[in-house]
Amino acid sequence: MNTMHGEADVPDPATKPLLHPTDIPEAQSLNLGGWWFGRLASVPVTVAFGAVVWLISGSPLTAIIAPAATFTIAMVSGRWFIARAWKFTPRQRRSREGARPPRLAAAALDALALVVAATAFTIATMTHPTPAGVVAFAIGAAAAVALLQLIELATMLVRGRDEGAILRRVIMLTGVVAAMVVAAALGIIRGWDPGLLWAALFGAGMPASLGAITVLLAHSIRRVLAGRRRHPQHEKETQP
Repeated sequence: MNTMHGEADVPDPATKPLLHPTDIPEAQSLNLGGWWFGRLASVPVTVAFGAVVWLISGSPLTAIIAPAATFTIAMVSGRWFIARAWKFTPRQRRSREGARPPRLAAAALDALALVVAATAFTIATMTHPTPAGVVAFAIGAAAAVALLQLIELATMLVRGRDEGAILRRVIMLTGVVAAMVVAAALGIIRGWDPGLLWAALFGAGMPASLGAITVLLAHSIRRVLAGRRRHPQHEKETQP
């Protein structure tokens, strides 16, 4: 038998103790709106948008401003929708693990966005004057992203994470590899020096190394901040 929480009809705790907004009809539309705004605010989609804008406008400045504005609006809107959706769930029964299909769809869209970004970036470098160092930086960064995805997938397999999390990582890794293959193929067809690709992949050359280092540093900072958010109480207890 269902029970009422505010204006929502929630499943009985005996049959479903933990709840996600996808489990509550009144919260589903809000959660879906937040999900779509979250896709617009994801890093791969933002990068893809910027690459497409650069390809169309030919202006690197526009390619930065337009995605940045879209990212900010989408992030704020998405958090508003998600916060409203969570209000329909009792606090003590909340589960952060949502339904698998939307999470897999999010990974698939992010992977597709990586391929779009790589394609648009490669075509833009062919149609607009672009220093070789910028191309090497981008390739080095992409190689670092692929390496990180591979390491995280291996870590999940070793630790025995759930199949959904592993599948999402496989989807993202597939998108990264596909994006690199598409960019390399287009570049070679249009006359890129193959030596530039090999140099970037193996870390030779300052621009390629800087691209890889930038991604690794950003990833490390993100992991540290995520760890601090997960263990705020522990940090307070260990402070002198």
